[in-house]
Amino acid sequence: MKITVGGSLGDMGKRLIRLLNKNNDLEFFQGLDKIPNEKTVTSLEKLKPSDGIIDFSSPILTMELLKFAIDNKIPIVIATTGFNDQQKQKIKAASEFIPILFSPNMSLGVNVLFKLTDIAARAFPDFENEIVEIHHNRKVDAPSGTAKRLGEILNASSDKKIIYGREGHTGKREKEELGIFAVRGGDVAGEHTVYFFGNGERLELTHRASNRDTFAVGAINAMKFLFGKEKGLYSMQDVLG
Repeated sequence: MKITVGGSLGDMGKRLIRLLNKNNDLEFFQGLDKIPNEKTVTSLEKLKPSDGIIDFSSPILTMELLKFAIDNKIPIVIATTGFNDQQKQKIKAASEFIPILFSPNMSLGVNVLFKLTDIAARAFPDFENEIVEIHHNRKVDAPSGTAKRLGEILNASSDKKIIYGREGHTGKREKEELGIFAVRGGDVAGEHTVYFFGNGERLELTHRASNRDTFAVGAINAMKFLFGKEKGLYSMQDVLG
């Protein structure tokens, strides 16, 4: 199967291509990015149809690839983060025409963290929650898409007031408050911790990625999952079964 890679010259794009070149089922066909080379083009007009698209680019470029995928009726895995609500709605609308797998994190471990967070949130509805995420110094969006998704899971049965960091005299912590903190530095691939604070006890759920290849591997697994699927919006939770 021939795969188009969105953001092929970025760090994740390069990792993905390296792994695709070692894969027996999928192969790198063409890339789309800001700078052209032998296998990378800079516009949709020069992009040739393939069997599927894996996107590790930017929200603006993703929207272009989404249209290309619809026009050519091919599945797309969206591993890009930083979308606004309007862009997310466009992704959802596009899933009425083609199969799309959209996830804020392609790591299998993080998606298990999503499940565990949901279980703990249901078990401890009165506990206070905080989220801390750590990433390398090149990450441009904050908080991470994964942290936002964890916040959505914690808010599924409540309406917590989200606080992005604290400063100064903040007063007593409100019961329905959810703090989300972004830490940036070095070459950290990704770390997320969800805290559940109760009286006399604390539960911490943590996932640490030691190598960013794990996200590329997850995206490849997601692409294999999408082949043969009906139109619709899928997630890594579907890949996990």
